[in-house]
Amino acid sequence: MKSNILIFVIIVFARTTFAQEFWEYIGLDGFFIANITQDNSSRLYSTEWQGFGDSVFFSDDLGKTWDSYGEIDDNYYVNVSSILILDNNDILISGWGNTESGCIYKSTDGSKTWEQKNTGASINTCTKILKNSDSIFASIYDAVYLSDDEGESWLKLGSSPDPGNEIVDIVRSEDGKLFAATFSEIFRSVDNGSSWQLITNGIPPSTDFFMNLTLSEEGYIYLGTRRSGIYRTNDWGDNWEYIRHGWIRYVTTKSGGYIMAGAEQEGLIMSTDYGDSWQIVNSGLPGSLPYTSFINSVYFDKDGYAYCSVHNYGIYRSTIAVSVEKEEENSQLSSYILYQNYPNPFNSVTNIIYQLSKSGLVQLKVFDLLGSEVAILVNEVKSVGSYEVSFDASILPSGVYIYSLRVNNFVQNNKMTLLK
Repeated sequence: MKSNILIFVIIVFARTTFAQEFWEYIGLDGFFIANITQDNSSRLYSTEWQGFGDSVFFSDDLGKTWDSYGEIDDNYYVNVSSILILDNNDILISGWGNTESGCIYKSTDGSKTWEQKNTGASINTCTKILKNSDSIFASIYDAVYLSDDEGESWLKLGSSPDPGNEIVDIVRSEDGKLFAATFSEIFRSVDNGSSWQLITNGIPPSTDFFMNLTLSEEGYIYLGTRRSGIYRTNDWGDNWEYIRHGWIRYVTTKSGGYIMAGAEQEGLIMSTDYGDSWQIVNSGLPGSLPYTSFINSVYFDKDGYAYCSVHNYGIYRSTIAVSVEKEEENSQLSSYILYQNYPNPFNSVTNIIYQLSKSGLVQLKVFDLLGSEVAILVNEVKSVGSYEVSFDASILPSGVYIYSLRVNNFVQNNKMTLLK
């Protein structure tokens, strides 16, 4: 049997694509929505934003219609701060509010009923819950807790990174590095929370109001701050660099360098190159943006579509996939291959090799990150074989470009970097 392998296909935004609106409204107008996510059966979930309700909504048709089974707790008001879907589609939520015995709830029936799961975690403030490997981690007030039984019980990990100061977000790498952010500091633990190290090199001491941490699949960590923009690290927090201004409320990532963030007074901002450059993508959002509404949550689904929740205006979905993951058989990959250009990065001239095992009309084009076509390298019928073409970018500015190979039903896109 032929094995399947995963290839990553970047959807290039052509000029005609941006002529249409980037976002379309899909529901829940009038609600203050946050924490959009998707389970393994493609059901979407969203929760009401902290302080405006405690219902969990769900949609089985990609947001066309939404429903809810009502409030999480009939006795206490729960301010939902995060939602986590487990491998078996059970749901965990974290929150804070007037609950007497804790801040974590679990549903095993698709959000119909909820049960508190606070054994070992009696404090009623939990800001984030996440799964890493086979364990679940939660930030509860000023400490990090661990669950090895799918959220049924919790154990505090070592000491608090900053005693008395609430943790606003946590992330954990695949090799066990744990990161925690308070409102003005970031800490790292390499021993599962037994000890913590302050890691703020590159972040000015005056920076405060940290909003969230995001860890990309490629190992970048992004810090969104309310007043001082976005910071990035690619060495696990040893050094941070400032990459974007703005009053940032939420940052999320998708593999391949895609980042979306909600910025007060701007709306949605997006990067396709790990944060090196940014563009505003507000078309299709409410006309009052960006001045009177806020982006409370941004989410990429498994098909590459983006979702965002706009304060009091419901949920919006991107009209095109920002990125798509597809399974292709080895036979197709061996039929058509687009190799990485060399040299890369390059100064003015680079070479591109592609391989065909079937003849067909070949189109090899170059686009900038806004989707504008900047060069046509090949546009003719080619027979079976390997080909090499040179690309002279001497008239183009420095930056990241996409080169795209199209032949028959095959499409592959690669990135290249021009440095002058």
